[in-house]
Amino acid sequence: MSPRFFRRGRPDASDEIPADLWEDCPSCHQLLYTRDIELLKVCNHCGFHFRLSLEERLTATADAGTLEEWDADVAPVDPLGFPEYPAKLAKAQEETGRTEGLFAGRAAIEGEPAALGVMDLAFFGGSMGYVVGEKVARLLERAADERLATVVFCASGGARMQESLISLMQMAKTSGAAG
Repeated sequence: MSPRFFRRGRPDASDEIPADLWEDCPSCHQLLYTRDIELLKVCNHCGFHFRLSLEERLTATADAGTLEEWDADVAPVDPLGFPEYPAKLAKAQEETGRTEGLFAGRAAIEGEPAALGVMDLAFFGGSMGYVVGEKVARLLERAADERLATVVFCASGGARMQESLISLMQMAKTSGAAG
């Protein structure tokens, strides 16, 4: 019998498997059903940890409905006139839907109030520029003032080269705020 015979009742059936149905583990090369790893992104065969996006990490960490973002209005600028930096910044903002590479705010984690900082590796490789440094410092200072436990997920590619020395100064600023 021909393969067409078996499809007679399903004329719209396709031989294609949806691209996002399965994912290959880069460590053990097991084929994983996407639904099995979508919450915590851990291979159930070898324990490999897939990269979590900022939104996935917030969902996995904070209690539902408790996120409150702080300092969302702090916006990046091009202090040195670095060639093409404004265009690259606009592209990163468009791709991630964020103005900068850090969520900073308050959330409940298993019912306990906490200050929460999550860096976004998808935004300029998680690099720390002026805005990220400022938001981390403000997060740490506000958490200390309000006596909140503080959780920061760091996913950084280092200092943002387009901001030169200004981005390098953020390490001292954030270290000082950590006390």
